[in-house]
Order: sequence, then C-alpha cells, then structure tokens
Amino acid sequence: MHLVELPLDILNRLMELVDRQSLLSCALSCRVLRSPSQRMLFAWTSFPPYWEISVASEGWKQFCESLDTTGDLGQHVRTLTVRAVLLTDQTIASVFSKTRNLSNLGIEGERIRGPRMVRTEMPWLNLQPQTCHFLLQDVFPRLITLRLWNLESIPAIIIESLASIEHLECADHITPLPENFTPGPLSQSIGKPHPLRRLDLARSWDSKQAIGYTPLASYFRRHGCRLREISLTQFNINEELMGLSTMHSLGELLAPSRTSLQALAFQGPDSFITHIRDEASYKKWFQGIYDLGQYPALTTFIINFLLDYPDELEITISQYIQRIVDILHSGRPTASSAGLRIVAINAEFEAGVGDQKSWWHPIVRALSTIPTLQKIYFKIDVSPFYDNQSKEIHNASKSVLEEVLKGEGLLEKSEISLGDDDPKWSLSTLGSLT
Repeated sequence: MHLVELPLDILNRLMELVDRQSLLSCALSCRVLRSPSQRMLFAWTSFPPYWEISVASEGWKQFCESLDTTGDLGQHVRTLTVRAVLLTDQTIASVFSKTRNLSNLGIEGERIRGPRMVRTEMPWLNLQPQTCHFLLQDVFPRLITLRLWNLESIPAIIIESLASIEHLECADHITPLPENFTPGPLSQSIGKPHPLRRLDLARSWDSKQAIGYTPLASYFRRHGCRLREISLTQFNINEELMGLSTMHSLGELLAPSRTSLQALAFQGPDSFITHIRDEASYKKWFQGIYDLGQYPALTTFIINFLLDYPDELEITISQYIQRIVDILHSGRPTASSAGLRIVAINAEFEAGVGDQKSWWHPIVRALSTIPTLQKIYFKIDVSPFYDNQSKEIHNASKSVLEEVLKGEGLLEKSEISLGDDDPKWSLSTLGSLT
C-alpha cells in the first residue's frame, strides 16, 4: 500500500511517533506527509522569553507571514506561547483570526531580575478598542488554558471573558473591573457549572497588598467556580506585607472551592509560614488557610520549605518544623474529610546548617500518622549547587532521609529525587504520573 492510500487519521498517528527534526524533513520532502507533519510541528508553537528579542521578533514575523501565505497552517495551532512585547494590533488580528482551533494561550512578560522582580505591563492600554473587543469576544472565550505570566496590570475584564477556561495561570496584578461593568452572557448563565478547575496564582515579590485576590474571588463567587486544583507560589515576603487583611482576601479566594478542592500546593522558594513570627497571628493563618481538614475532598498536598542559617529565618528552625508538622497532621482523615493520599515535599537546605535527621524525624513521623497516605514524593536540593562535592552532599542527604523513612515504615511508599536532575514537584509534574 502506498502512502497516498493510507487514511489521514493513520498518517496523523504515524506522525505522532516522529521526532521534531524528522517532522520538518517530512513536511518539506513529501506532499502526502505535509499536512500531517505540519499538524504536529505547529500544534505547539512558542516564542519564549529566554530567546534573544531579535530572534523572537524574526521568528514571530515569519510565523505571521506563514499564516498569511499558507491558508491551512493556522488550523494546526492548538497551543501558542508568545512574548507580550510581540503583540500588536496588526499581529493579533493576523494570528488569532487564522488560528481558530487555538485552545491554549500563554502571554509572557520579560524575566528581568535585579534587586526587585520586574514585570512587563500587560499590552492592553496600547491596543486599539477594536482589537480589545476582538480578544474579549472571539479569542479569550474559546480558551481552555490561559497563562499570563510575569505581567502587571492584568485587566479583570479579561478574566470575565474566559467562558471555556479550565486552567488559569496568572500573577496577582489584576486590576479591578471598571465601575460601569455589566455582566455578560457568562455571568448570566446561572445554574451552569463553570469549567474552571485549576488555578496557578503567583504573588508578586514586591506586592504590598492582595490586589489580585478581590477580582478573582468576586469572579469565583459570581460564576460559582468550584476548583479542584490550586497552586499558590512565591509568598516569600515579610510579615508586615502579609497582614490579616491579606489572609482574609486569600481565604475569600479559596472559600468557594473548599468542598471541591482535591489538590493544593504551596509552591515557591519558601512557604510563607516562616514569615509570621507572632503565634497568635499564625494560628489565624492556620485556621483560615493551612488547616487541611477544612478541605473535605483534598487528597493531594504539596509544600516547599527552605532551611537556611538561623539568622536568616524569622522564626526558629524548631518552630518552622513544628508548623509543617501541624499542617501535615491536619491532613489526617476525619469524619468530614477523606484524608491525604499523596504528599510532595520540596526541601531546600543550606549545606552545613545542622542535623538533617533531627529535621526529618518529626516530619516523617507526622506523615506516618496519615493512614490514607499512598505515595510520598521528596525533592531535595542542597546549596551551594556549584560545590565540587554537591553530588556527595546530595547523596548523603538522601541516605539520611531514607534511614528516617525506613524507621517509620514509609520507605516503600516514597520516591526521592535530588539536585537539579529533576524539576520540583508541582501539580503539573504530579499530574504527569497519573
């Protein structure tokens, strides 16, 4: 049988087994394989922030020209990641009018690091009204996944337009709705369950108030959102900026999904429990946010912690460990909660800080009290990463943890990864295992 006689669905399946470089060769050399190869080549298209701007600009220009000259190319694009600086009235109209099957969109700002994290303004105010209307009425409503990363001043009206969204990633720089906002068709769909199931929210490093929680919380209440997965990242800021008003706002964000939440992650370089020195304030935080027993359907929990030199911490190491233990204890099954089945811990240590065994013992002992626990994932990073003895230090840390796990009968349930070899555990990496 010749290639031309094979059904298109068979050709498409065959191309799924071909590597990217070979796909390009197939598209250029064989007429029959051109469309199936393009389908795979352009299904995921990215112009990421780590490219030199000149390279990204040239690639984006060629991509726009290809869509204009090749009539059926745009239909293959399912996922598109683009730098915010590349979006103009002309390119938005050119690209999004031809990628009608686009369901996953990422708009990323520039990753500029310095004394403070600097984010890119959302390219909204610079767009013509007709372009904004096109995005709100035609593009955003059909998206299943939207990633707005390293961006400031995200208009809440964008969030309101996400009629089909299942997974939203954004920072908390969300501006309030305009005073003259009137609910659209989505807001009027009373009684219909909202499709949003997962939220990844990153707090800005220099944010001084919970400016993003209020628009999101209002949106969740108005549309009856019942999320199943929530990941909260980069809450590593001091107690002064993490006041009880912030806790209240974050609690409002979580409240509509308390009964439906199945997976919760406190991500980032450090869980923000370390930055609340006052025990009375911490108890309020615990009751409002950290008490896992208030999420009856919760089965998966991820937490990051960083054990630094004592003078770098705002509380003692023993207080730090005890707070982690308290959180894990709250994940035990009760009459109103199912109990945790999966726990992932991303642990970072400063080499030579202290006795790791004394840190792991109470944490592992707390895990052993959760009878429903089926799997525990650990990721251990020991700084400095550039040390010539890094491998030996990491292996020694692994041996210590394995000894503690074995003593509590949890070694067979555990999986340990080290250093930079594997990514940190997150909702995405855990999801890839299921």
